[in-house]
Amino acid sequence: MSLRCLFALIFAVGAMAGVDDTSTGIDLNRLPHPALTKVRAGTLKPGGRAVFDAMMSPQRKPKWVLRGKGKSGRSWAVHLCDLCFDEVWRADLDGNGTLDYVIFGLGPYGNGRTVPCYSLSILLIDKDGMPVPFFTAVYRGENGDGIKHLVKLEGQPGC
Repeated sequence: MSLRCLFALIFAVGAMAGVDDTSTGIDLNRLPHPALTKVRAGTLKPGGRAVFDAMMSPQRKPKWVLRGKGKSGRSWAVHLCDLCFDEVWRADLDGNGTLDYVIFGLGPYGNGRTVPCYSLSILLIDKDGMPVPFFTAVYRGENGDGIKHLVKLEGQPGC
């Protein structure tokens, strides 16, 4: 009888637990952050589109496609899998004199209990205006705190 109660208790605790109820032990507010400018905020609705700077993002289920043109006039497209992006930020992150973009939003794992719910997609734009995409998943991001995961390290050339 007590073994059944123990299993029921373990199951109940696991069912009530979430990814946002445990501290990571890192105070992101105390870390240095790059000087970012918010370009866009607000979740896009299905079928919606957004335009920021020279980039456009029409939704194509199940992914978003960001499109733009390089300085040579060559078109580019970046496919972002299953993202609902909430915020777009820009700054020269790599120190090459060209503005780069950071997209924060619900990630492809956004419905799991044991995986990060949010993501940062980073587009480093090279001198020719072509993107170099990076992606990382993050656990916390509610209340506008998602961008705080991007920190400036000592000796970092940009920002």
